[in-house]
Amino acid sequence: MVRALIMTNLRIPISFVNVVITIDRMADFFLNWYSQYLIDHCDMVLTKAKLAFGDTPISVKLPGIYWWYETNSHAAELTAGYYNSVTRDGYAPIASMLKKHEAALNLTCVDLATVDEQKDFPEAKVDPEGLLCQVLNAAWDAGIPVAGENTLPSSML
Repeated sequence: MVRALIMTNLRIPISFVNVVITIDRMADFFLNWYSQYLIDHCDMVLTKAKLAFGDTPISVKLPGIYWWYETNSHAAELTAGYYNSVTRDGYAPIASMLKKHEAALNLTCVDLATVDEQKDFPEAKVDPEGLLCQVLNAAWDAGIPVAGENTLPSSML
């Protein structure tokens, strides 16, 4: 199937299906590279931390990016470097890397309820409880300890 791309009155015949597939592959390549780059950086930092602190337990804070969690793309997470979508678990590779260093995972936003967040910001498609469930499952599957952190100080709740 051939379509025409119209830009400022210029028509260029292209195969629509091939363009979509190419963009999809390019996006997948970039998102995979970016996510892995950040995981590798954390891996390097934890290696240096273990050398500096020896047997001192280490915890890594993982920000709870729960905006747009109820969409297929999980756009907010992708922007933050977590390659997580409805077809890919972006937290399992992070948990596996933390396991390598015997580090705990500290997740923020454990105090938030989806129903409350959706009431205040329905257009944001938030789901902090869904995110918490996914991250906990990834951590438990990897066998790493998990800590939680409130989003707001208790005086503001």
